[in-house]
Amino acid sequence: MQNLNRIGAMKEKVLENILATQDIVRLIENKKDVVLPAFEIRYKQVFPWKKILGTQEEAKTFVGFDISLGGAINCAVKTYYLNIWVMSHESLMPVDNKVGEMLSISDRGVRTDILADKLDYLLNGSTDMGFGKLEIVGSDVFRPAERFSGRNIQYIISCLLYTSPSPRDRSLS
Repeated sequence: MQNLNRIGAMKEKVLENILATQDIVRLIENKKDVVLPAFEIRYKQVFPWKKILGTQEEAKTFVGFDISLGGAINCAVKTYYLNIWVMSHESLMPVDNKVGEMLSISDRGVRTDILADKLDYLLNGSTDMGFGKLEIVGSDVFRPAERFSGRNIQYIISCLLYTSPSPRDRSLS
């Protein structure tokens, strides 16, 4: 039974949804007028892998995410984990009235918290991503690089197992 064959498709679906959500893209690009889907920030500011920031990164906001295999719950269900890392330069962290109006968003506070909340609203409980229901299991803060702050969100995804021939089995026929 294959365990990793769904991960690429799952990551592509998450990426598509992030790039198509206006407030998320506004917070990442730090501008009001954005084009959706925002393919121009794919692999530049939104990464379907754990992005490691260098010490010379520009003052920008980044989102990285990855999916890992959790294991089997029982003979019919397996789990995956979706980890999302939201990172922003300290100079972009405050979203006050001036920034909120400039971005045309109603939220105020800390950029990584607002962006994490928007991502959670997009993903938590979702069943329309082409796989099982996403449920949040945790969130934590971290320091990805000098002058950057971040927030991590983790979801569990339960998927029905299905049987398909493994490459080993196909070569035997």
